[in-house]
Amino acid sequence: MPNNNPGNTNVLTGNMKTTAIFSRDGKYRYLLEKEWDETLPKAAIIMIQAGTADTVKMDTTTMLCVTNACDNSFGSISILNLFSSIHSDIPLSDKVNNAMIVRCCDEADKIIFAFGKGKQHLERKLEVLKMLEGYKEKFCCIADKKGRTLFHPLAPQVRNEWILVPFENEVNT
Repeated sequence: MPNNNPGNTNVLTGNMKTTAIFSRDGKYRYLLEKEWDETLPKAAIIMIQAGTADTVKMDTTTMLCVTNACDNSFGSISILNLFSSIHSDIPLSDKVNNAMIVRCCDEADKIIFAFGKGKQHLERKLEVLKMLEGYKEKFCCIADKKGRTLFHPLAPQVRNEWILVPFENEVNT
């Protein structure tokens, strides 16, 4: 087919398949999945609390996850959270969220812990780590250029570049 593009241009087109799983009442988001290349590895990214992004609406965290996952040669991401509740003053989770975390991590090539360091939500972090202990070989986290680890995607130090490193159980430091 002849190139009918004007001047020195190249037209790129692509599709991103998006799946969002919410509770029937809309109070919980269990999964936000984005796929742009099914032939590349899959990443499961575990953060803190679900947001309102869905199959059409994006938020900054989701955009940063897609961009940085693509830059790290992934073809899809499953965004999961310690807490699946949306718009809740007290973060909540349930059995459906736990099952979704395990299922997506089972299917993923890498599990990226992106819930930050520190003692906040320590009990839930440890609970999720215990649920996933059979997948330790897949564990990694986001580091900055100084070698500091376990960043959330919104952290200024890693917004533009994720350095993925093996995860050491450092959630309570």
